[in-house]
Formats: sequence, structure tokens, C-alpha cells
Amino acid sequence: MMRQYRDLKQRYPDYLLLFRLGDFYELFLEDAELGARLLQITLTSRQGSPMAGIPHHAAEVYIARLIRAGQKVALCEQLEAPGKGKKLLKRDVVRLITPGTITDTAFLAGSANNGAHAANGLTAMFIATGQDVANVSESHAGVVYNQLLDNGDFYWSITLTSLIVATYGGGTGLATQRECLEMLDCYGKGKANKFAEICAGVVLAGETSLSSAILAGDWVSSHDELGRNRPQ
Repeated sequence: MMRQYRDLKQRYPDYLLLFRLGDFYELFLEDAELGARLLQITLTSRQGSPMAGIPHHAAEVYIARLIRAGQKVALCEQLEAPGKGKKLLKRDVVRLITPGTITDTAFLAGSANNGAHAANGLTAMFIATGQDVANVSESHAGVVYNQLLDNGDFYWSITLTSLIVATYGGGTGLATQRECLEMLDCYGKGKANKFAEICAGVVLAGETSLSSAILAGDWVSSHDELGRNRPQ
């Protein structure tokens, strides 16, 4: 069994491998030591190897905690039922879960969005184009997905699941707000879908900008140097 575990772990070296054993997902070796520390669960051993387990029926709760701690998780399932004479069940990784690819709301712990700051960009767009700003609370709900592709490209998308926008009537008819919509070729009936795509583009640009600044380590320094509230 440990050979089966090591073979799978070799395929996913950067992931915490949750290995299904009956009613539990088990972590072994270095994964067990890290997982036990992050999840505050008991570290035991099997044949001299460190081991830590979580019950399969509560796995989502524990996985969510690992994701919030910045870990990537590979979920390994039993692919056949136990039977007489079967010493080793067939197993394989059936799911990869990372902070950047979460789409299951069970892992978002009540959050409306797993991205950086969708509400900021939407608020600016809503004010400029005469939208009902109160709808930002619902409209900023969304799911960010990113993936490094095999050809080296980095795919990044956002789905705004509850976006509420209008291109005709109400505040969109105010002079300045109407002019903004006209500049985007989005004023009038039948333009809501196009405007929604532009809103999503603004949000994605903000996600890219903020995330890049954080990864480059110059987010705080940029605020210190260029922010509105910097010391005089």
C-alpha cells in the first residue's frame, strides 16, 4: 500500500495527498506532519511512517482549512469495492483542489468571492454609469479560476454569478452617467450583456493587478510611496 501511496505522491509532489483508506482520508510521511500541524489533529504512525487521518464524511471541512492555509490538495479515492481476497484496492487521484481553482462553495466558508477585490472595480463602474450601487453587495459574488497550462500560458478567468446591471432607465439617464455608457457603446436597450462583459473585464484587470503586486512584494511599498494617505 505504501508503494501505491508513494507512486501517487510522486505524480503530485507539491500537493498534500489525501489517501482514502476505508472511512478515512490518510496523510503519510511529510504530508502527515504538515497536515497534523495545520489541522491540529493527532499524528500517529503506520509501520514506522508518520500518519494522520480525517473522516471522509467531514473531509470538506478539513480541506477548506488546508486551502485557507495556502495548501494544494490531491484527493485520492478507492476505485473499487473491498472484496474477498483483495489485498490492495485500486486507487487514483480524482480531484485537485488549490486556492486558485476553488469552485465548490463548500470550500469558501461563506465568502461571496474567492478573488482579491471584485467589489472595488464594480463600485467604480456602478457609480460612473448610473447603476444602483446597493447592488454591489450581490453583484460582486463570483468565482476566480486560474491554471498554468502545459504550454506555459497562464489561464485566468472570473465568473460573476449575480451581476445586476442596466443600460437604460434610472440613473443611467443622468447626463454624465449616460455619457460614460455611450463611450462604452453600452447605452440603450439591448446593451446589458455587453456592459456585463466589460464589468467582468474590469474586475479581472483588478484581480491581475492586485495579485501581481502582492506576488511581486511591492503592494505595500507602492501604497507608501504613491497612496493618497502617504505621509507628507
